[in-house]
Amino acid sequence: MKFASIHGRFQPFHNGHLEYARAALLNCDQLYIGLTKVLDTVSTVESEHAPHRYLEDSNPFSYKERHDIIDAALKGEGINQKQYRIGPFPIENLERLPDFWPNDSVCYTTIVDQWNLEKIDLLRRSGYLVEVLRESAWIGETLTSGTKIRKLLRSNDPKWKSYVPIGAHKIINAIQNQRRL
Repeated sequence: MKFASIHGRFQPFHNGHLEYARAALLNCDQLYIGLTKVLDTVSTVESEHAPHRYLEDSNPFSYKERHDIIDAALKGEGINQKQYRIGPFPIENLERLPDFWPNDSVCYTTIVDQWNLEKIDLLRRSGYLVEVLRESAWIGETLTSGTKIRKLLRSNDPKWKSYVPIGAHKIINAIQNQRRL
């Protein structure tokens, strides 16, 4: 049985992330979906190419909320829960990453920007096998960035729903109603 991982902040998990997960699932028997930005420690890895990933406004969803959003999104798409696990992937604290994902294991990734190239280098230097699934963003009318989705959520624009898997709508609505994103 081949195990592999994908990883990201998933703030929130959106249709592009769903395509990333689907592409990875085509290449493995079980997928570990790793959530970055989960540990309450100072980051030992920062990037001048992705400074937004450390800002509070760029990270409105907690670990548990992201876990639940991803789980609901995948179940809503009919993906069997036996095909995936969701857990921490603290790439920002590389010395802790092997506590959650063995460093002789495959990490699938994409290359959308310079930060992705930095992550590939960091992971490879830490002993991980990195395979690139795609060297561009998934494109289409229902795909956009987490940044745009967070802006839509903050302005109460229901268009955010077109960019997020249907299975996750109820959870994101509940979070939005509970507090202002």
